[in-house]
Amino acid sequence: MDSPEDFVYMPRITNYGITQPSALKLIDCTVIRGAAILSIAFHNYYHRLMVNVLENEMTFDPQRVLAFGSAVIDPRYTIQTLFSFLGHFGVQLFMFLSAYGLAIKHGGAEPPPWAAFVWGRIRKLYPMFLTVVLVWALVTALPHGATGFRHLAENHGVALVLMIFAVSDLVPGYGSPPIGPLWFMPFIVQFYCLWPLLVRLVNRFGKAGLVILAAACFGLTYAVNGTLLSRWHINLLYSPIGHMPELCLGIAAARYGFYPGVTCAIAAVLVFVLANFYAAFWLFSFPAMLIIALWLYAAVRRSISSNALLQYAGALAMPIFLINGPVRRYALLVPYHDNSWLIGLMMGFGSVGTAILLAALLAGAMRYLQERPRAQAQTQSHR
Repeated sequence: MDSPEDFVYMPRITNYGITQPSALKLIDCTVIRGAAILSIAFHNYYHRLMVNVLENEMTFDPQRVLAFGSAVIDPRYTIQTLFSFLGHFGVQLFMFLSAYGLAIKHGGAEPPPWAAFVWGRIRKLYPMFLTVVLVWALVTALPHGATGFRHLAENHGVALVLMIFAVSDLVPGYGSPPIGPLWFMPFIVQFYCLWPLLVRLVNRFGKAGLVILAAACFGLTYAVNGTLLSRWHINLLYSPIGHMPELCLGIAAARYGFYPGVTCAIAAVLVFVLANFYAAFWLFSFPAMLIIALWLYAAVRRSISSNALLQYAGALAMPIFLINGPVRRYALLVPYHDNSWLIGLMMGFGSVGTAILLAALLAGAMRYLQERPRAQAQTQSHR
């Protein structure tokens, strides 16, 4: 997802949370992305492994936090339990960084032309995305010959088309496409489609516009999502509408220097606890955990901003997003004794490690294909 080209602005931290911004290097955004994508990747494996400890991500059940509390105190399952229950909140960091990075790039300027902006984003995203779709289709179908391609078309054809056109989350029964973590591509493309409108809103109404928009989308999700989910299997939490508060927080950080301090983080912890026990607070868990995560990063920034693994994972976040889903599915097919907690733990690391390796190969191949025509043109010009 997006981040500024050269640097980002983040505020200095105070006990009350909001001061004038000071510059942080791009490496900070990269490290945050790295922590977020690793959190998501481990979650995607362990929440299938720890079926007794599920997350309150798309639906709510207060029994889940009780199961989490019971399992996390067992040292054999602490890591698996933490990622299973909390790992999906890395998505909120990506939402924040996308809005944050775009707001930094565009500042207070007039919004870019809608068609040119969206097309520019699609040209950046889709070559790698379509490459992964093609490779996944070939790996899935080729072992079965012509029958495999026919079954692929019958079982996944509609889902793939809807995903490519970024509308799968809006069509009943197709909210979980086969490539990527659930709704990633539809969500980000829809956010890009909304971005010029968001710029106009903020330019005209400022902070009040952000607050009203976040509150309106929150209220809409709270009011109708249950009905949409039960009747038509449409979940607004797959869409930017369901996560507008996190997007607005990203814009607020870039435009107005908002960043959580200690007081804000403590309040977010209290809200997050309530959100896991009471349905009325549940939707607040997403911006609350985002605030907690941002404050935690500020608190440990000096210790982890030079971490090579987080930097590497952050640089590969996009291909890891796309590849991790299929890799996780194959890793879960590897048989082992259910009671062997150590093997289950290591299989998760193996799954994520494999996804990172394949993501690096994909990123290298895409870079080679992009740079090769340029190198050939330079060679010809020198002749």
